[in-house]
Amino acid sequence: MDKIINKLMYIGLTKAQSIIYYTLLVLTKATVKQISEKSGFHRTNIYDILDELKERGLVTYYKDGKSTTYSSVNPNNLEILINEKKAILDSLLPNLDELFKEPQDDVKVQVYKGSQGMKSAFNRMIRRKNLTLYGLNIKGQLMKELPIYSKQFVLKCKENNIKYKGIYTETYKAPLKNWDIRFIDKKFITPVATTIYDNTVLIQIWNPVMVAIEIQSKTVYEAYKNYFNLIWEGLEEEKKKEIKEKK
Repeated sequence: MDKIINKLMYIGLTKAQSIIYYTLLVLTKATVKQISEKSGFHRTNIYDILDELKERGLVTYYKDGKSTTYSSVNPNNLEILINEKKAILDSLLPNLDELFKEPQDDVKVQVYKGSQGMKSAFNRMIRRKNLTLYGLNIKGQLMKELPIYSKQFVLKCKENNIKYKGIYTETYKAPLKNWDIRFIDKKFITPVATTIYDNTVLIQIWNPVMVAIEIQSKTVYEAYKNYFNLIWEGLEEEKKKEIKEKK
């Protein structure tokens, strides 16, 4: 139960709304008295919560004489709520972008902590279209640590035509056709992964806690990009050498 309640809260319901909605899902249909007995909420508070859920399209009711019976609406309506929020955000972003001004400092550093912080850092990568991302010392950390979000990340890359070149320390199959993966010896594995893109370097520390350090600087970007290219080209030459030796 607690896991479901927490996930309902994560997608936008309050704790009280989550508990009452979950209670109605379990009971199928119920009076306020029955909901109160099952949920532990006082009857007076339940009326307000039910009104909120009705406004969200998650609860319906019918009257039978003086008695009112409530029931939950199909959980698929939760997806409609999320899509509505997404549509509102999409329409709002252009206005917010006009107001937002990046500082003109030579080097700008931002630190993101925790799983939500890591997601925010990755979201900043994929908000623009037709970019190329360069990944260095990658071992599939995003997929392992944030499996649900990693699928969303790949879908957004596909939608925005974002190309990717990755130097991996572990076997990984590229999920998109415009992603190019090369592999480096596992002895070079470190707890730090780096993504280079659009005058930005994102350093990712996955364990023991998630921390993403975003450095915006043309100079730093070019230094990391040159380092990436050196390794990338070296791996290409090594591959050609192996093919030649096999012949």
